[in-house]
Amino acid sequence: MSTFAKIDILEERLEKLEDRQLEVERLLRRNNLLVFGMPSTCLDYEPLVYVILNLLNYHLGLNIRESDINNVYPLTNKDRSETIIKVEFQSFLKKKLVVDNAYKLKKRNIYVADDLCPEDQHYRKFLVKEMNAARAKGMNAKIVGYRVVIVNDSPTASTSSSIPENGPQKNKPKKRVTFALDNPPQPKRLRY
Repeated sequence: MSTFAKIDILEERLEKLEDRQLEVERLLRRNNLLVFGMPSTCLDYEPLVYVILNLLNYHLGLNIRESDINNVYPLTNKDRSETIIKVEFQSFLKKKLVVDNAYKLKKRNIYVADDLCPEDQHYRKFLVKEMNAARAKGMNAKIVGYRVVIVNDSPTASTSSSIPENGPQKNKPKKRVTFALDNPPQPKRLRY
């Protein structure tokens, strides 16, 4: 076997190991959430797990028990003055329940985000950039999974002939358009 053939085999094995490592990292982070914007004053007096339980149960109206949380700890970030709290849940269903109700925290300037691995963070930055560009053009855009989805509320010129004279129907379904990126960085095997 030649040296070049051995190098090719080793490169292929390395690529498979890197893919496997990325899948394991995503699986380990799957049940985690990051909480941004918590006031630092409330973190000084109580244990962190009780602060998070109060936030989830009182402000979100959920029934999360201490046994549903595996671990809670602050992350230090030199660039930010706010405290970032990492919450590890026992199950994905509890995490999803929190994510589905996280919109209730916007009034308090507290935000919840998925704990993404660096490759996914890099890809998400491109998606956010494209979503903001679409919103700047007046489109209703959001990120769903690993793509930008644009929901057109107004009818286009091609569909205006099918609109009745008295205006568009209120219950008419919205048209969904998936916005494709020009040259997005391709994440390796996205699974969830």
